[in-house]
Amino acid sequence: MPVRTFDFRRTPGGEDRHIWTIDGRPFHPGTVPARPRLGSVERRRFSSDFHHPVHVHLGRFTSYRGRCTARS
Repeated sequence: MPVRTFDFRRTPGGEDRHIWTIDGRPFHPGTVPARPRLGSVERRRFSSDFHHPVHVHLGRFTSYRGRCTARS
């Protein structure tokens, strides 16, 4: 199963501000960081340098623990 990794960071953005980056690129609402093929299966790993856990909002997905099997 393919693994897609997303690295979230709070990066200095000037003027005493910070910006969020994903894999070193500034985050912009509406930007899609990945476009998996419909019906495909992939594992996603999130990492962050921030104390708040990274998690998905409003995403349609199925979460599996342990072994994965294809659904028909």
